[in-house]
Amino acid sequence: MAARLLMLSMRRWQKTLLVTVAVAVAIFAFVGWYRLHYSMGVAQPFEVNDPHSQPRVLIATQGSEFKDAVVTAVVDHLKKRSAYV
Repeated sequence: MAARLLMLSMRRWQKTLLVTVAVAVAIFAFVGWYRLHYSMGVAQPFEVNDPHSQPRVLIATQGSEFKDAVVTAVVDHLKKRSAYV
């Protein structure tokens, strides 16, 4: 009788351990997928126009398609005004 109770107890312990490990693996996989899918790229530094020009503009950004498009539009506008970017 005691051996049977011990076996039932171990089975519950094993099931609990298995569920815990499965949940941990699922969370780890989700976090990895999320970081790969939604992480920002590194924006490359660049300079436009003469460093002695006025006004001087600093653009801080992270790499993504949308942000790169916005930066390109702003830089194109500032090129016309001879601003140092």
